[in-house]
Amino acid sequence: MSNKKLFTETLSPTAEAWLCVQEIKPGRWMFTRIEVPEEYRRQKVGTQLIDRMCNWADEEGITLVVKPDERMEWPVEWLEMFFFRIQENGNMIRESQPK
Repeated sequence: MSNKKLFTETLSPTAEAWLCVQEIKPGRWMFTRIEVPEEYRRQKVGTQLIDRMCNWADEEGITLVVKPDERMEWPVEWLEMFFFRIQENGNMIRESQPK
């Protein structure tokens, strides 16, 4: 069974944002989902979660993968700010970045 990791951000006593990644093979994790309550969107909460995920991946030497599709709520250009790059197969990949 694969490993999963959640990054969470408590926004209020009743609201939490989260991001999930899942290991697909050693050293390679798939960014599978991000959830930010509607009333907290456009306040950089998702950006902070992505940034934390990328910092963790850099510290661990992990490559991140995401499969963009028409259901994605975030644009490809947004992920490119975090060094995700589109591949020939349509996936986006982010190699760990040296500190």
